[in-house]
Amino acid sequence: MKQGEGGDTEQGHGQHGVQHRVHRRLRAEFARRRAMVRRETARHLPGPRPLGGGEVGLQTYVELPSTVDEDALVRAARARAVLLRGGRPHLFADPTRPPALALGYANVDCPVPAQAIARLGKACR
Repeated sequence: MKQGEGGDTEQGHGQHGVQHRVHRRLRAEFARRRAMVRRETARHLPGPRPLGGGEVGLQTYVELPSTVDEDALVRAARARAVLLRGGRPHLFADPTRPPALALGYANVDCPVPAQAIARLGKACR
């Protein structure tokens, strides 16, 4: 193998390019999933407010109206085979914060999250 500038091999440059392509593809896929989660929560949940995350992260943190019982919603969702976490554990025990959910989307394929959010909306009623 030939040495390139900075001690990299030609093969190393090729592997580096492959990694960049994979990362670009993953960023685009996660952006698509994030947009879908935000769209579906707005469609199925009462007054959701997605917070933080921006263009990064593998979950969306969604605040809900204060009238929603977070623990009851998580139990009802799980009874409908929707596995999720309540958001309060992520708030450093701040009891003044509204109920919330942490919705992960990294290791599930679409349309599974959309279907799960629709079932979550039914559990919320």
